[in-house]
Amino acid sequence: MPRVLFFTSLTLWSMGKGHGGPAFTQTVKRYIDEGWEVFLISDEASNKEYPYLDSDHNIIIPVSVFRKYTNIKKIGLLFRWLDHFCMTRKFIRKGSELLKQKKDDTILYAYEIFGVKACSCLSKKASVPFVSRFQGTILSQYKNNLVNRISRYPHYQALSEKSDLVIMTDDGTLGNKVLNELENNSTTLFLRNGLDLMSKNIDDMIRSFDRFAFRSQLGVSEDETMFLTVSRLVDWKKVDRAIDGFSAFCKNGGHGKLVIVGDGSSRATLEQKAADLKIKDRVIFVGSVAHDSVYDYMMACDIFLSLYDLSNIGNPLLEAMALGTCIITLDVGDTASLISNYENGILLTMKELPQLNEVMMELSTDAALRKRLGKAAYKYAKESFKTWKERMDLEINAVRSLME
Repeated sequence: MPRVLFFTSLTLWSMGKGHGGPAFTQTVKRYIDEGWEVFLISDEASNKEYPYLDSDHNIIIPVSVFRKYTNIKKIGLLFRWLDHFCMTRKFIRKGSELLKQKKDDTILYAYEIFGVKACSCLSKKASVPFVSRFQGTILSQYKNNLVNRISRYPHYQALSEKSDLVIMTDDGTLGNKVLNELENNSTTLFLRNGLDLMSKNIDDMIRSFDRFAFRSQLGVSEDETMFLTVSRLVDWKKVDRAIDGFSAFCKNGGHGKLVIVGDGSSRATLEQKAADLKIKDRVIFVGSVAHDSVYDYMMACDIFLSLYDLSNIGNPLLEAMALGTCIITLDVGDTASLISNYENGILLTMKELPQLNEVMMELSTDAALRKRLGKAAYKYAKESFKTWKERMDLEINAVRSLME
């Protein structure tokens, strides 16, 4: 039986069990389903709830004493370095124990940046293949210079580290270009996330969905335009832009509601922002919902908003396209590779962002335009997007080839 040892500091679900992005948990589950013996070594206590691994295979490493000091201004960088060094040693120690038991037919798998250094060291020491996997990158916005390499360690270290296979998610953050700039010439799979949604009968889903009942229960009438955002509520997701745009839309006489699905550390700040702008009664914070339930919100809404800085080609936008939703997004990263302005969505440049409320008003009052853009988005998705199984088939085959 082949073995894979996952090393990570990520949670299996970004917003709690069954909520948020499913890429990590579905990756682990697919290896289990394929008959691999899977070990998950992480420092995230919530991962212990994963039902598909017993305690011998789901190993939680205690976090370092330095972790709680990493956000202190000015000196936090020092503690981030110390924390990474300490956790890397802990990962290596546990990995060495597992490799002593068996190293034949074993793959080391660093899921995101915090497991890469440990896997690299273990791979060299034990002559075991090593995979690094990234869900995109923040580095495309920075120059590759000494200051950034120091301040954004271990991002630069991890993406510079050569491995037997790099799996980089094509999420619009230009990860393939970053790898090239860092002269990481490892064999690379550059893959867009697959969607479970693409294996469903989407036409039947839409036909059988009771849009009126769902919106009524939510507090959105049929004559109101329903705007929707779906993400973790953290600063870099820029949900505040949607609130600002919606506020201006309301002041200009727009009739609608803004529905915000997701939870996170910025929720209280965003709720206060809506209150300060006097639109609290028109902004609905739903909180975190089960992943498949997000589809209901997308089918119920009129316009989907995605306004991140680095890229907007995350699963929520892909799912909105697959469900034929009209989209407003920003032309950053590689977003324009999917969305063509006024063809299958609205694509605003950063300079055009102040015009967001005007575009919201245009789409709110032009149902025919919304329908045309949504229909084109659906067509693009149907022709271009893979199911999650198809996406994982490509990965599994590439990883298996390393063992040959």
